[in-house]
Amino acid sequence: MNTIIISSEPTEPTYQSLGDHLRITRTSKGLDFEAVAEETKISLKNLRAMEENNYDSLPADVFTRGFYALYARLLSLDPNEILKKYDTEKNISKKSENNIPTPRSSSKDHVALAERPSNLPFSSLGLLLLLLLIFGAFLCWYFSWNPATYLSQKLRNSDLSAQQAESTLKSPEKEFFALQSMLDIPTMSNASEVKQQVNYPVLATDNYIIKAHFNQTTKVTIAIDDLPVFDNVYEKGESAAWSANKKINITLPGKTDTILSLNQTPIHLPPTDNTTLTISLPYDLLR
Repeated sequence: MNTIIISSEPTEPTYQSLGDHLRITRTSKGLDFEAVAEETKISLKNLRAMEENNYDSLPADVFTRGFYALYARLLSLDPNEILKKYDTEKNISKKSENNIPTPRSSSKDHVALAERPSNLPFSSLGLLLLLLLIFGAFLCWYFSWNPATYLSQKLRNSDLSAQQAESTLKSPEKEFFALQSMLDIPTMSNASEVKQQVNYPVLATDNYIIKAHFNQTTKVTIAIDDLPVFDNVYEKGESAAWSANKKINITLPGKTDTILSLNQTPIHLPPTDNTTLTISLPYDLLR
């Protein structure tokens, strides 16, 4: 005895796309693409696109709708039903394409994620400045050059130039006696007493202004009042000036062609066999 098993589960109808419906109907009637193209004058490319639901490969919508109507009539199908199904599937296809990100936009996102931070050039610039500062500090240490002392000297020289422009002229008579004292030259009044040391007082002022002109490259060590001692090197032909309230010590090479003046009065440098010569002003002029 044969047993017939009837399933109680309802079977879901299989969805058939428009292209599948056209292909199945065409094959059931024994037609191939060439025959359909001959009857409808639709190209083989468009026929394949219609059965593959490749709507992007079809021409403008007005021509495509005409193709589907011709194809439906050839297959004895209702053109209105075919066009209705075409509109439905085409709209669904467009919505699906809009929801899928394009490869170009995805690649842009990856490029944006892979981009280097925008503040990297500023970090590189800061690192470069730091390296330059370190290199500059090394050069200052290697050549024993103090930029703070150099700037202080430049500012002092500029202030000194302004003070010289405003300073009043000294008495020619007093300058003469001061010059005689520094050069140790006897005057007419005491010419008979050549051996006697003549000391004339230096003009008392609130400021001592010392000028120097260098006939050769010279290293100078300077101590002004109670300020720290500093060194400086002057090239041939350069001039310099310093000012002091109390005293100033200048150390030059023993054999030097430097020309010094105090308050615009020349200073005679005594000969020496030592490697250095130190001038203490105004004390050396009062001894």
